[in-house]
Amino acid sequence: MQKHFSDLEIVQNLQEGKLIEETTKFLYYSAYGYVRHRVRQRGMDVEDAKDLFQDALIVFIENVVKGKYDVERVKVTTYIYSIAENLRIKTLIRNKKRTSWEGEYVDKFSIIDLSNENFEDDFLAIKQAFQKLGDKCQAILRAFYMEDQSLEEIAQELGYTYLSAKQTKFRCLEKLKQLSNLS
Repeated sequence: MQKHFSDLEIVQNLQEGKLIEETTKFLYYSAYGYVRHRVRQRGMDVEDAKDLFQDALIVFIENVVKGKYDVERVKVTTYIYSIAENLRIKTLIRNKKRTSWEGEYVDKFSIIDLSNENFEDDFLAIKQAFQKLGDKCQAILRAFYMEDQSLEEIAQELGYTYLSAKQTKFRCLEKLKQLSNLS
């Protein structure tokens, strides 16, 4: 029979190094299905979803042991999913496999807290805010964050000085944050 642990018991067990095997099995049992379902909805195959979950579980355990996880702030399964989603997005970006807008807008702008329970709403807010930006801001942010162009390259391409390109990029990013209400 599977032992049940509350979120607080999970954290205490991992931090104190007791019942590690039982706690890990419980985490796998209680969170894997949820995470697998959510990442499969985003186009991952079953094997990749399993690998992603295992990586997220390791990060979760490390964060708990290091005291980086606050059990009062977010549920364990939600936190593990947010880690998995963050890893999934980083993998998409690293592999240049942008299957949807989120790979373009999320990780690069670094204004979304993936441990927030409402981070999917933040994705949508970023997408909508980006579309409201003017062409110049979209071009600068896209070139810098998604095409990994340097500010020097952007300045030359757009006929700006380096300082002007840097200031414009900053203002555009601030405008994006303001429009998305994530600042």
